[in-house]
Amino acid sequence: SGNSEAFARFSLGRALRLLDKPAEALTEDEHAVEIYDRVQPPSTWIGEALTGEGEDLLALGRAHDAIAPLERAFAVRSKPDGDVEDRADTGFVLARALWDGGGDRTRALVLARDARTVIAPLAAHYGAYRGKTLARLDAWLATHQTGPSHGTASAG
Repeated sequence: SGNSEAFARFSLGRALRLLDKPAEALTEDEHAVEIYDRVQPPSTWIGEALTGEGEDLLALGRAHDAIAPLERAFAVRSKPDGDVEDRADTGFVLARALWDGGGDRTRALVLARDARTVIAPLAAHYGAYRGKTLARLDAWLATHQTGPSHGTASAG
C-alpha cells in the first residue's frame, strides 16, 4: 500500500540524514510526503516526514524552503491528539528555519523556548538522546536573541 511505501521512504530518509546525506534524504522525504498527500496516513507519520523534509532543507542551506513543510508539520503535531515531544522537536527545527530563512524571529524564539520547556524535563529524566537536543537548544538560544544587537548572532 501507499502507506507502507511512504513509511519505508521516510525511514530511509531518516537514515540518510543521520549519515549526513541531506540531498538524498530530501528526495525520500519529499516522496513520502507526496504519497501521504494521496493516502491520508496516520498524522504522526506525515508529521515525521514533513519534519524530516524541513531538516533536510535546513542542512542544505535552504532555510526559507524549509519553512512551509515545517509549518505544516507543526500544525499536524499541534492537534489535540498530537505528541508534545514530537511537537517540540518540530518546533525547534521550525524556529531555526524561520530565523535563517527570513521568517518571524520573535516567533522563532518563542518556538525554541516552548520546545525547551518540553525537552528539559525529559533530558533530566532520560539523559543521552534528549540531553543532546537540550544542549543544541540551549546553544541556539544563547546565540540567537532579538534586539538591537541581532546582527551579531551567527547563522545556523
